[in-house]
Amino acid sequence: MDNKYKKENLHFKMLDKFMIMLENFDMYTRSHCLRVGIYTGLFFEYLDKYNLWTDELLKLSDDTKKDILYSSFVHDIGKTTILIDTINKNNKLTEEEWQDVLEHPQSGAFFFSSEEYRTIRNGVLMHHERYDGNGYPLGIKGKDISVGARVISIIDSFDAMTDKRPYISSGLMNLQRALDEIEKCSGTQFDPMISDLFVCMCKTKEYSEILKIKEYPQFMEDLGRDFMNSIKKDNFVLLKKKGKLLKK
Repeated sequence: MDNKYKKENLHFKMLDKFMIMLENFDMYTRSHCLRVGIYTGLFFEYLDKYNLWTDELLKLSDDTKKDILYSSFVHDIGKTTILIDTINKNNKLTEEEWQDVLEHPQSGAFFFSSEEYRTIRNGVLMHHERYDGNGYPLGIKGKDISVGARVISIIDSFDAMTDKRPYISSGLMNLQRALDEIEKCSGTQFDPMISDLFVCMCKTKEYSEILKIKEYPQFMEDLGRDFMNSIKKDNFVLLKKKGKLLKK
């Protein structure tokens, strides 16, 4: 067994353990992470299918793409260090509770302290940074934010806007309102090039149908497993199963 295979197999086993860890902690957080992972995989597939890779994204190796996809599935693993009562609280959080929530990127990054997990660590650590520098926890801006984190930031926000969180009082947005908000925040909160590509994907008929996955829990599980399996393969081959959704 060569070193590359050993590394990928270890990555995959760790991913399984982290998903179980999230499930045991809180099913909402786990479902959110699963959807963010699926949407990230769909985004990469969309770029590949229509040859829309930008110069920056085109330079990413298959291993880096895998690590970005990996980090999208576990981007909120740091929330497992927060009291579950805080995560599920329906009322406004106290200042201390908000501070606990704001620290989850650093807490999650701690799981990936080894240098070989740098891409995964950066995706977890930086997914709440903003393109204009007004994010957290580092307050960095533009392309100082890892490209993986810039992708995850958009998709994380998209899922948050379209799925109600216990401690967020604002109502759900439909698909169009969420995409309008992403376009509005392009260049300030989000990387403008990546956000434009994500919005374009969501507006295509094929991919807008896939965004209904939360209506089909078992399909969502199968789709997530397909993408997680793609991390383990030698070639970064994405799913071929999404057409099943249209037949349900």
